[in-house]
Amino acid sequence: MWRIVSTWIAIAFLGFAGGCATITTGTSQSISVNSDPTDADCTLTRDGQTLGTVKTPGTVTVKRDAKTIHVICKKEAYDDGKVVMNAKFESASALNFVAGGLVGVMVDAASGANNRYEGYVMVQLAALSPADQAAVAAARSKAPPAAPAATAVSPPLGAGVYDGDYQGGVELAQIDLQQRVLHRRQFDIHVVGGVGTGTAKHPLCDQAGEVKLTVDAAGVVNGTANTQNTTGCTQRMSTLEGRVEGDKMRLSVLVERRREPVDFSLSRTLGGAPVSAVAPPSPGGLDGDYSGGVEVGPGDLRQIWIRVQGGKATGTSRLAVCPRSGGIALTVDPSGTVSGEADLLKSSCDPRKVQVTGRIAGNSLVLTLVFDDGSKSREFTFARQR
Repeated sequence: MWRIVSTWIAIAFLGFAGGCATITTGTSQSISVNSDPTDADCTLTRDGQTLGTVKTPGTVTVKRDAKTIHVICKKEAYDDGKVVMNAKFESASALNFVAGGLVGVMVDAASGANNRYEGYVMVQLAALSPADQAAVAAARSKAPPAAPAATAVSPPLGAGVYDGDYQGGVELAQIDLQQRVLHRRQFDIHVVGGVGTGTAKHPLCDQAGEVKLTVDAAGVVNGTANTQNTTGCTQRMSTLEGRVEGDKMRLSVLVERRREPVDFSLSRTLGGAPVSAVAPPSPGGLDGDYSGGVEVGPGDLRQIWIRVQGGKATGTSRLAVCPRSGGIALTVDPSGTVSGEADLLKSSCDPRKVQVTGRIAGNSLVLTLVFDDGSKSREFTFARQR
């Protein structure tokens, strides 16, 4: 009799150990979706698959998983609102490890029960200006192109709808520098038959990063871009999402290790120079690359590299013993006057911020450092490389 009772106790314990989180919290959950303003149509997607749609305020039930959920809300006369929901570890799985050991944790992982999402999400939508609303209405009212003559060769599917050259830029922050420095990435993308290829150019890098994306029949854009690190110009992969509206490709870029996407747009042309393109600086202008050394004290030498482009100057300050470089962020007015700040780093590699003043004269950049106590360094001169 005792052997029978023991067997049933063992079976009951194994059933509990088979997945504490699976039992207590389940493999699915509800997410309440709301928007400001309300009455927006929202879609939840994960890994390219639609999880559900809802008109706000409303609720969507999703299967638990470790992957990110993207929430996109749309409303007439408003720009699209987007929120990224990251999964969190389910605390019940910790109890499962104590009660059920590794087997129980594996059951929770397989079922998705060891992850959860926030139970509520609010999406903000920005109102479109009257001009933008008129542009959207005009794009929707455009008549479809006339059918080709019977003897003509049919164009490939999607050709002429979203095809063209798209150009523009976005400023992204470098997250592994001692100070937060913004650098613009210039995007140049060519779309043919719904497939886009191109580059994302960092102003401090000689080689541009690769961009790949697709545009489906509804104008939805998905892809990736190598936006490059400021330090060393190494690979920095980012995801791209958005849609084509008229002659604009509206995108959100989510950089690895960042929680929130950055929105920007590209302008389309069907050939020739894009309308939004900026003319290159004329010969003898202020733009160019400047490099050299700064010796604050005996043996205290930093290697400086600065690029001046379009009224901004950004660059790096490197101390040989430090694994990271310090950032430099300056502004240049039309007269050539320079001002801003730099992180020169201490010998311990801790941040050492200084104010920078100077001027560009001819092919030379002349800078003076102003320290916290008000003292100034001598002038340092850097020759323009190009």
